Amino acid sequence: MGDDFLTAVRADFRTHGAGVIAEVRADKPDQYLKIVLSVLPKDFDVSINQLDGLSDILFEVIVRKFKPAPEE
Repeated sequence: MGDDFLTAVRADFRTHGAGVIAEVRADKPDQYLKIVLSVLPKDFDVSINQLDGLSDILFEVIVRKFKPAPEE
């Protein structure tokens, strides 16, 4: 794509971008999803592990909190 075209698209997005995105998401969710998927990298890999950031001590506290109490 030519530099002039990309400059025009950039300017248009700065002026109308967020509003148009919200409108497309609300009115045409199938098209919104198609657009989002088209701009993501093909090898997009998301791995979320919320336990990675916990210290060992905090992890142990959480495990003990939810561990069943021994039967008496």
